[in-house]
Amino acid sequence: MEEIQKWILIGVEIILIVVTILHLRAENKKRKINIHKSKPYHPTSLAIILTLLFVSSFILLILLNRNPRVFQLIWDNWSIISRGVITTIVVSLLAILIGSAIGVLISLLLTLPKRKVFLSLIDSTLLSFIYILLGIPALVLLFLCYYGFNLSVFWASVIALSINLSPFVTKIVTSSISNISQEQIDSATSFGYNPWQIFWHFKFMFVLKNASQSLLVEYYTTIKLSSLAGLIWLYETYHATMDIITNTYDTINAYIILAICYVLIVTWIAVLADYLERRWKPIIN
Repeated sequence: MEEIQKWILIGVEIILIVVTILHLRAENKKRKINIHKSKPYHPTSLAIILTLLFVSSFILLILLNRNPRVFQLIWDNWSIISRGVITTIVVSLLAILIGSAIGVLISLLLTLPKRKVFLSLIDSTLLSFIYILLGIPALVLLFLCYYGFNLSVFWASVIALSINLSPFVTKIVTSSISNISQEQIDSATSFGYNPWQIFWHFKFMFVLKNASQSLLVEYYTTIKLSSLAGLIWLYETYHATMDIITNTYDTINAYIILAICYVLIVTWIAVLADYLERRWKPIIN
C-alpha cells in the first residue's frame, strides 16, 4: 500500500512539473509580445496554485518516506477525523455567516448620516461595544457563552466565534464604506445612472471589492480559532486529534494529522483572498 501511495505521489509530482513548465512557457510568450514587458513579473494565480500543489505533494512524499505511520493513522481513524473536520467546517461557516451579518449591520448603523448631535451617541455606544469585544480573547468568549449562558457546546461555539468575528467585520466594512468616492457617485448621477445602478456598481461592488481580501483573512482566522472549541468538549478537529492521542499514545503523528486537516480546510480561502486582491486591486485603484 505504501509503495502504491509513493508512486501515486510521484506521478502527481511529474504531472504538476510538466503543467507548470507549460504554463510558464505560455506566460513567457505573452510577456515577450506585451508592450509593458519592462514591468516586474508577478506569478499568475494558476502558477501559484500549481506550485502550492507541487510543494504539498513533495512534503507528503517526504512524510510518506520518513514517517509512513501518519498515513496509517489517518486510514485507521478516518471516521473520527472526518467527523471532527465536518464539525469544524459547519461551526466555522455558521460563525462566519452570523458574525458577518452582525458586523455589516453595525457598519450600516455607523455610516448612516446623523443630522442631530444626540444621534451621534448611537455611534459612540456601538463603538464602545466594538472596542470592548476587540479586547476579549476568543477563548474567554467561548467559556462565557458555554458556562455563562447555559448553551449547548455547539451553539456556544458558534455564538462565541460569531461575536469574536463581528467587530473585525465592522471595522473592515465601515472603512470600505467610508472610502466610497462622492465624486464618482455624482459623476454616475450626471451620466444618467438610476439609484439602483449607483448602489450596485458604485457602492455595493466597491465595498465588496475593497473589503473582500481583509474579510477572507478574518474568515480563515476564525476557522483556525474554532480549534479552541475543543476545550469546551466540542467534537471538532482538535478534539478528534485528542481522541487519536488517547487511543494510540502517538502525540507527534496525531498533531501532524491535525496540521494537515487545517491546511486542507484553510488554504483554499487564503489562496482565494490573494486571487481576489490581485483581480480587483486595479479596479479599486
